[in-house]
Amino acid sequence: LDRDHDYSLQMAENSMVLLKNEKNVLPLSTEEEILYVGEFFEQPRFQGGGSSHINSHKVVSAKETLDRLGRRYTYFKGFSARGDYLFEEDLKQIFETAKKVSKVVVFAGLPESFESEGYDRSHMDLPGVQNKLITELLTFNSNVVVVLHNGSPVTMPWNDEVKGVLES
Repeated sequence: LDRDHDYSLQMAENSMVLLKNEKNVLPLSTEEEILYVGEFFEQPRFQGGGSSHINSHKVVSAKETLDRLGRRYTYFKGFSARGDYLFEEDLKQIFETAKKVSKVVVFAGLPESFESEGYDRSHMDLPGVQNKLITELLTFNSNVVVVLHNGSPVTMPWNDEVKGVLES
């Protein structure tokens, strides 16, 4: 039902935690040019693996929300939401765009293959390509914000350098 979706959306919004906000990099302004990177921007990960899967009535992504609001933005997948690989064809454009925009928001997180009820994780790292891309983006733009999509703790080797981190 739509009312259940609306309630779930409200709970999700209320459960987000702002872990870092240096120099008031957040909230984002409608006047700013923003680059969004990471497939979680259009395919959010909102549940764990295995038997925790549910058939949601509706799932709304950040991309859909910005489109509905008529916001301007630039978006590249950059890396997969389902594995540990880059979309190499995006990289040159990502870095060129990062130089020109006021802020870069990276939607990073754990793919289902990294966390599930059927096995223990052997490390607490995000996929290596995500950490690498976040670090590389910092050489092109100092105003990087990371929005995390994860159901368990993760290391953040770039935490001292990014301006914002939002746990979603």
